[in-house]
Amino acid sequence: MRTAYLAAPDFSDQLLAELTPYGQVSEVADRVYLQDGPAHRCAWAVDVWFDVHEVPIESIGDAARILKSIQPFWRPLLRQEPRRTGLIADKLGLRPLAQQEPPDGPKLRPSGVFTLLSRDRLLYASAHSRPFPGGEPPLTEDHCNPPSRAYRKLWEALLLLGDTPQPGQKVYDLGASPGSWTWALARYGCEVIAIDKAPLDDRITALPNVSFQQGSAFALDPRHNQADWICSDIICYPKRLHTFVDRWIELGNCQRFVLTVKLQGVTDFDALKAFQDLPNGVTTHLWFNKHEVTWIGHPSLSRDSTPQAWPWIATKPSPE
Repeated sequence: MRTAYLAAPDFSDQLLAELTPYGQVSEVADRVYLQDGPAHRCAWAVDVWFDVHEVPIESIGDAARILKSIQPFWRPLLRQEPRRTGLIADKLGLRPLAQQEPPDGPKLRPSGVFTLLSRDRLLYASAHSRPFPGGEPPLTEDHCNPPSRAYRKLWEALLLLGDTPQPGQKVYDLGASPGSWTWALARYGCEVIAIDKAPLDDRITALPNVSFQQGSAFALDPRHNQADWICSDIICYPKRLHTFVDRWIELGNCQRFVLTVKLQGVTDFDALKAFQDLPNGVTTHLWFNKHEVTWIGHPSLSRDSTPQAWPWIATKPSPE
């Protein structure tokens, strides 16, 4: 058995540091790393391919026949031979991924994934950890309404999770200013309580389902509060965030979390392990993360021990 891991641009070193203890790693395409054995938990992979196979092919049609004989739905990763890989996708009748515009965008569906290592070498896996090849989500960007682009991380996390805040649910956005995540959360129709020492953008404060509390986000005490979701893109030391969320989990007053874990300077792998060891969560580097990862907590997720194929929780994808 072999596993392929994909790194986001500029984060190959972090991925390799995680993989090296498990054995030899070879780069088979741009930012695509292959390793013998089953998949290991890996925060810095933006996609993981399970049970990878490499086969020789004689033609584009030959590659399409091989893939069709395994399962009906695939996604191409355009790396070494992008034009030829695209022609195989055409032969399979695959359309480009539709742009997602949460909360109303179409759902994604599970698929296999394939690429060409050379003109006559096909690499494929029947399942992988993300619903889009290469790890990049097809999100439509709003250039007008949110006060920053940080909301894309939140939407990516929810798209991967397959669950979202619902109307009537109570959601805390910690360290909310200037309000990009608050704006994104409010679109789901939930009640958003934004907390920060700095004020929100006036346009965000004016949203009907948003309220603002000025003060320290870490003063929110789980002994006296309950929430359906807690979301945070706050700049703080990982240990402080871990202590905060661990207390909420211990008291059971919130079960759904999307938290950015900010890393300063050299990557702190011990801090990442602390989040990976939390129950019911996934620690992952999102495509829109910088030098940071995101911890996604949900009651339907298992402990972050090994990667799992998408969908991470039970979903009912609709055809694109």
